Amino acid sequence: RLKGEISQLKRSLQRAQTEAKVLWEEMQKQEPKMDTAYVQERVLLRQEVDKLRLLLLEKDDENRLLFDKY
Repeated sequence: RLKGEISQLKRSLQRAQTEAKVLWEEMQKQEPKMDTAYVQERVLLRQEVDKLRLLLLEKDDENRLLFDKY
């Protein structure tokens, strides 16, 4: 149960960091009028990339454990 909570907190932290990163990048451009739909799409795409990267790392870990086991 604690592991599940830790995992959920890590995902929430990662989402918040991703959103902050995208928003910071957009603020650095200093465009007077930001298209919120564009920013929201970038946040969602970045979150998806981060999620896929995490899944890949998890699979690599699983494969490594299986390889070490046999």
